[in-house]
Amino acid sequence: MNSSFPWLSLLLVLPLAGAIAMYFATESTARWIALVATLADLFVALPLWWLFDPQAIQMQFTEHVAWVTTPPIYYSLGLDGISLPLVLMTVGIMPLCVLASWNAITTRVRGFMAVLLVMEAAMVGVFIALDFGEGPTGSMRPSSSFCTPSQGACSCSLPSLSSTFMEDTRSTSLP
Repeated sequence: MNSSFPWLSLLLVLPLAGAIAMYFATESTARWIALVATLADLFVALPLWWLFDPQAIQMQFTEHVAWVTTPPIYYSLGLDGISLPLVLMTVGIMPLCVLASWNAITTRVRGFMAVLLVMEAAMVGVFIALDFGEGPTGSMRPSSSFCTPSQGACSCSLPSLSSTFMEDTRSTSLP
């Protein structure tokens, strides 16, 4: 499903905006800002569960924007059937992390909550990021020059490193 609403970018921006807000917050409001940011991220992610089409074989909620023209690098985000539950689990656990640290963290609360929010954005980003070199068409291409299409599938033949490794270890003497 290609949606015009930037669901995935919003999933990245909300915790980062909360982390930036920590710079201007007081120690007493830092917890509340972190809780609101993580809950907002959870509420943005929940509709993805209902809007996701499990029968589709392509990436869904894709966003492709040319980031750098030379070399061609794109800002590409997308969800598939594996990354969706991981994103939902991440955004579901983060409010619990904020609540669990509510009374446990007593010093440097702003810094802790800011790092927690940056970590949430990083974890979600890992699950939704697509290949840097992927073009705006969303076509996935083999990531290795060793892969060659064979009868509709990719059969990869990688060079064996075990023999090279064994030769190197035999010639090394321990002190």
